[in-house]
Amino acid sequence: MNTACAFRNSGEGAQNRINFGWSKCHGCSLTAASPQTLSSTCGFAKCLRPLPQGEGQRAKAFTLAEVLITLAVIGIVAALTMPALIANYQKKVTAIRVKHFYSMFSQAIRLSEAENGEYKNWDFPTSYKSTSDTQAFMNKYIAPYFKELRLCSTGSTNDKCGALISTYGANYILSNGTGVAVVIAGSTLSCTIDITGGAPPNQLGKDAFYFRMNKDTGFVPFGWTNGLTRENIITNGVNVTDADGTSRHYCNKSNRYMCTALIMLDGWEIKDDYPW
Repeated sequence: MNTACAFRNSGEGAQNRINFGWSKCHGCSLTAASPQTLSSTCGFAKCLRPLPQGEGQRAKAFTLAEVLITLAVIGIVAALTMPALIANYQKKVTAIRVKHFYSMFSQAIRLSEAENGEYKNWDFPTSYKSTSDTQAFMNKYIAPYFKELRLCSTGSTNDKCGALISTYGANYILSNGTGVAVVIAGSTLSCTIDITGGAPPNQLGKDAFYFRMNKDTGFVPFGWTNGLTRENIITNGVNVTDADGTSRHYCNKSNRYMCTALIMLDGWEIKDDYPW
């Protein structure tokens, strides 16, 4: 830089220096020439640009009280929203697992039909909750075509599966931990799944779900019939007949037998009015 140039401490140059924030410029006179001349002769092009607003000033920091108040607000918001977020996540996982089981079992039936003929012509046992008949049926028609299905106990009260079991039928476990309890009574196969593998809540409609299969209906959610509506399931109820007789079932907080059917009817989703 040209050492012959120097700031004037008074007069127009000094005033301009103050007005435009050129406090960091040194070595050039602002009164002798135009800005273009000064820029080229004194080599201080950067001096001709005003300083950014606040440069050289100390940044203002948050006080401890402000930080604590902010954290408190964040905590309150999290406390209000987290339960709903967790519940929505659990509902999605539940619907996905129930659908997965239904899809895999239905696929096994289709594969079996290719070798054993249409399911309507299968030999459904007419016995009532026979462990041996249930296992024989599963071994012939379902298990060979359901690769995820692993037998863990039969006709036992001993929980070898780590999940819901049937004391009359055959009990299985899937690769994702879902427990499957199967029993045949009066030509109808009843199937209960436990998607949490024995972990809480162990509640029908939340982690336990019912399916059925016979020659008339095929493999469907418990109580499923053609033309079923949400009003039937939630409000009016559905009469279901099995080997134990006829009973009326719903999907509400006091009766959850029809909740599998409601999830399927809603496109494998758990809606806001579901009795979660």
